[in-house]
Parts: sequence; structure tokens; C-alpha cells
Amino acid sequence: MRKKEENEKFVKDLLPSAIAVAIIWLVFTVEQFLPFSLAKYGILPKTAIGLRGIALSPFIHGDITHLAGNSLPLAVLLFYLFSVYRELAYRIVFWTIMMTGVWVWASARESYHIGASGIIYGLASFLFFSGLLRRNNRLMAVSMSVAFFYGSFIWGVFPIEEHISWESHLWGAVSGAVLTIYYKKEGPQRVKHVWEQMSEEEYLQDNVQRYGEFYWDPVKHAEIMRAKEEQHNTAPPQYMVIYHFVPTPQQEPTETHEIEKGRE
Repeated sequence: MRKKEENEKFVKDLLPSAIAVAIIWLVFTVEQFLPFSLAKYGILPKTAIGLRGIALSPFIHGDITHLAGNSLPLAVLLFYLFSVYRELAYRIVFWTIMMTGVWVWASARESYHIGASGIIYGLASFLFFSGLLRRNNRLMAVSMSVAFFYGSFIWGVFPIEEHISWESHLWGAVSGAVLTIYYKKEGPQRVKHVWEQMSEEEYLQDNVQRYGEFYWDPVKHAEIMRAKEEQHNTAPPQYMVIYHFVPTPQQEPTETHEIEKGRE
């Protein structure tokens, strides 16, 4: 039964990423049969018509290389997000798209900005910083895996290559960090130890009951323990001996015994 539940959860967590990747591939495939490029539906900064790109640009890609390069990271990061932050996942995706798009529209170069890379940077940033901030072992493992596989993404936030929208990368990473702080009290949290859930007075009383009155003073505590040990070793041993008495029934003389006695 447990194996079945785990399989169902895996499929449930994988489904959103599969759907997202399928949509961007479908849009790209349809574009190949159109007489025009969908790039004009991307974000064109500081223009009214460019506002539509905030919602549409993540689904549009320039060529097959651009699409293939975004597909795997998007699928992996969405799977991570839905597997560990399911109750927050849809909100994180929505606000990553909105915040990144608005900031790109307000500050980026005058060019059409398209692609899902802004979402990818936003998800990577959220997963990385959220795991560190919450200090949950499972979430920190996700943070480390994101850093290991996608740590090189950091170079994408710098204007190194002119034809790449580094603004989308930068604002995506910023939006992920902002969402980490905003939602830090929601979703999975760090498991607190018993002693962290006690007040200082309760913690003191608990330790006194467990370890003695002077548990906080190692020297005094050691002296008390040594005195108790010496008292135990010098005390006269007390033994209790228990005897069990089982009476033996007397044997009555038999006829044979009487004959032998007569012969004497």
C-alpha cells in the first residue's frame, strides 16, 4: 500500500512539470506553421503592447536550442517545487512570472524578451534560499542539489552575452529570493527539538529532574556523583540467604527387613 502511495505522489508531483514542458513545446511546434514569429508577443519594455508579454513570454522561444536548453531545468525545478512545497507551488510559479515580467518590462533593454529562463532562475533561487532559511534537512538537501546542478546559472545574471536576456535571469533570481522571505512561515518548516519547545524555566526543571540539582556545574556535579559512588562502594554488603526445607517421609520396615533381622 505504501509503495502505491509513493508512486501516486511521484506522478502527482511530476505532472505539473510535464504539462509545462509539453505546453512550451506545443507553442513552438505551432509557431513553425505560422507565417510570423511569436516573438512579438514577448515583453517589450516600457510599452503598453509589451505588457502582454508578462504572461505570454515564458511560453515563447526563439529556436530549438533555446527551447531545449530551458526544457530540462524547468522540468526538474518544477518537480522539486511541487514535491516539497506543494501547498505553495502554484503561488510561487504565478508570482515568479508576474514579478519577473513586471521588473523586466520596467527596466530591461528595448528588445523583445522571451523564454522561460526567468521562471527557471526564480525557481532555482527560491529552492536554494528557502532550504537554507528554513533549516530543514530535506529542504537543505534540495538546496544543495540545486546549487550543485545549477550553480553555474549565476553567470547568467551578468550582461556577458548581448543576445541573452540577462535581465530576465537577474529579476527571476531576485523574485525567488523575495518570495523566499515572504513565504518563510508557510509550507514545510524546520522540525524543532523538544528542548526548543520549552520555556527556559521548563528546560531548567526538566534537567534538574534528569541530572540533579547541580547539572549545570560540571565540577559540583562530578563531586556529588563521586560521593554517591564512594558511599555505594563502602556500604556493607547485605545478603539474604533463603533455605528451603523439604521433609523426607519415613520408610516403614518391610517384611524382607524383618526376616533379615531375625537371621542375625
